[in-house]
Amino acid sequence: MAVVNDSRVFEGAVGVFIDGVYRTRSGQALSSFLDMDGLQVLRGPQGTLFGKNAVGGAIQYVTRPPGEEFGARVNVNTGSYSRRDTTLAVDLPLTDTLKTKVTAASLYRDGFVDSLSVNRAWGDINDDILRADVLWEPNDRFSARLIAERSEVDRWGPARVLLSMGDPVY
Repeated sequence: MAVVNDSRVFEGAVGVFIDGVYRTRSGQALSSFLDMDGLQVLRGPQGTLFGKNAVGGAIQYVTRPPGEEFGARVNVNTGSYSRRDTTLAVDLPLTDTLKTKVTAASLYRDGFVDSLSVNRAWGDINDDILRADVLWEPNDRFSARLIAERSEVDRWGPARVLLSMGDPVY
């Protein structure tokens, strides 16, 4: 009997949805919550509501829609390993029926497990994210929302350390 300890085995058992759109890379989708309005965790199976990719359940992440008035939100986080996360969200209503929002984020953290083979540390984060959101509501019965996102993800991978090895089996 083989024991598999790899998170990729369970990739896809729980569907991850951001604003109703399925994300194939659930780990990357859940790594940064930007301008969040709500989070729903639904235990599975959720195949009837969310399709075949939600056998083990679903995580529904909802972003904040564009605001009615001009405004901006800034969020700065600092922490261990030179963590510097900065998020800026600006609501730009163009008319009473057309509202827009721009969200930009820079997420940075040094790695915390030094590599023995290369001059870099595992577990680092160096991500840049830009999101544009347009909401059009011409009347009370119709609304359309368009979200475009561009992300640059630069990570050296998750930090994993081998603690021990058992006897070899031949």
